[in-house]
Amino acid sequence: MFISLLLLGCVFCGPQQELTVVIRSTNTLLDSAKVDSVFALNALDSIGQLVSKNITGMHSFPISLRADSTTYVYKYEGSKKTADTLTIFYEREFRYKGDCGFVVNANKPRDGRTHRSTFKKVEVRYGTYITPNSWEVGAQDTSTGIYVEIKE
Repeated sequence: MFISLLLLGCVFCGPQQELTVVIRSTNTLLDSAKVDSVFALNALDSIGQLVSKNITGMHSFPISLRADSTTYVYKYEGSKKTADTLTIFYEREFRYKGDCGFVVNANKPRDGRTHRSTFKKVEVRYGTYITPNSWEVGAQDTSTGIYVEIKE
């Protein structure tokens, strides 16, 4: 009886931390000899920064919930080119969900604009941080949300 009451009391409220974007780079120009750091413009703290000697690969960065876009800056060391930018567009969705209060999701923009960048080839895919039926008790999705690949 106690276990059934406990299970009935469990509600999946969605993400329990800041929403993030996964950025994967297969661009060989972004190797450790060229990129000094990556950071999100107007990030509230250093969580939005990556200072690394291994920029290629997959990294997770926070997205802004104050706007429908976030711009990431790739700064180069010892190069004629000083920086590249990558702006990701999304639509914020805030909903009230009973015992959870307000929950948030980031969706593909209705106007179809996914990104703006100084990189030549970028692909953006939109999953969801919460499946549509997860606004109901117990449903949950493990998708990554927004996924970006920098190819050139």
